[in-house]
Amino acid sequence: MLLIISGCGGGSSDNGMPLLPMPTPEPTGESTPEPTPEPEPTDSPEECDEINTYESTWEGIYEQIFVQQQCADGPCHGSNAAAGLDLSPEVAWANIHEIPSQTFDLDLIEPGTPMDSYLYLKVLAKLDPEGVEIAGGAMPTGNGTLSTDDIELLRLWIKNGAQEDGTVAGTAELLGACLPEELPQSIRPLDAPDPSEGVQLIMPSYLLPAASEREVCFATYYDFCGQIPEEYLTERDTSPNQGQPRQYGQRFRIEEYNLRQDAQSHHAILMEYTGYADVDAPEFGDWTCSLGSKSGESCDPKEQGACDDGFCISRIVDTPGCTGFGPPGGPSPLSSTNLLTVQQTSEKRSMPEGVFDEMPCEGIFYWNSHAFNLTGSDLEMNGR
Repeated sequence: MLLIISGCGGGSSDNGMPLLPMPTPEPTGESTPEPTPEPEPTDSPEECDEINTYESTWEGIYEQIFVQQQCADGPCHGSNAAAGLDLSPEVAWANIHEIPSQTFDLDLIEPGTPMDSYLYLKVLAKLDPEGVEIAGGAMPTGNGTLSTDDIELLRLWIKNGAQEDGTVAGTAELLGACLPEELPQSIRPLDAPDPSEGVQLIMPSYLLPAASEREVCFATYYDFCGQIPEEYLTERDTSPNQGQPRQYGQRFRIEEYNLRQDAQSHHAILMEYTGYADVDAPEFGDWTCSLGSKSGESCDPKEQGACDDGFCISRIVDTPGCTGFGPPGGPSPLSSTNLLTVQQTSEKRSMPEGVFDEMPCEGIFYWNSHAFNLTGSDLEMNGR
């Protein structure tokens, strides 16, 4: 069974939503910050004295790498390319972004993961032929070689989502060029898997104001047991939980995780609530719809489709590692009830043959998200 975690919206099942020890502060309670006011326009914006000016990081990459290395010239990767990969300026981005390589089991560009991006590996192999596995020769062909700055430019762009538009932090210096103001970069959400092959959990978004750091915790309820093929389900656990009837005991086996979140994230942790309380515990606060047409309305987390195109979530609390959040029996970021801990923009984990992981297919999950927004604009973190 495949589990896809998407921090940016996207498809889901009917009920899909998708470190070091710290002191124990009291959670600060519901504390969704106000959006940052738009700055007043100025008559004299900061001047850029570089010779070249580009509308986006991608445009700079295309001009200073693809054009200077003559990638789209003649028979190599022009409109009549023999190998079928057209890198002409008007189609280059669309022809490499999440497009499978014809010669290797990787996409040419895998947003968030440079080392899973075959185009990046092909140019890196020119500098480090022994450290990179590729098929055929390194790129560019002939005597051309990308500089270490060019390689770092590609790496930063891919790690931050490989968008066609927008400015990635640090790339203006590598390009030696003027770029527009840096804005938060949101990565494209993962597609939902075929229901017979996997499930998708989507972390509802929260406001990450401009020039801020925020670490939040909130709960969601899921029940996708009916979607899991029988052969992946474990025997239901009916034993008492701390002397009380067990609320949820059904689990399923997982062979692979596929994870993606916005590049502003420091970490995202998905935790299992293992106490005996249920969604009506007062510590969860009011459950309301996040995103969608019913955003802000109260909801019943166990009512299928209660928020239509949004997600039913508990109150959002600003607290490190979900410390002090929720009713008794809750998890901590270093406990065995952690289901996933992710510190990458994008990550795929496959189990060795004969090995599997387990997680509940019904229950209360905690989301702990820690992120930094170093730009001058607000971001709906992990939301579309």
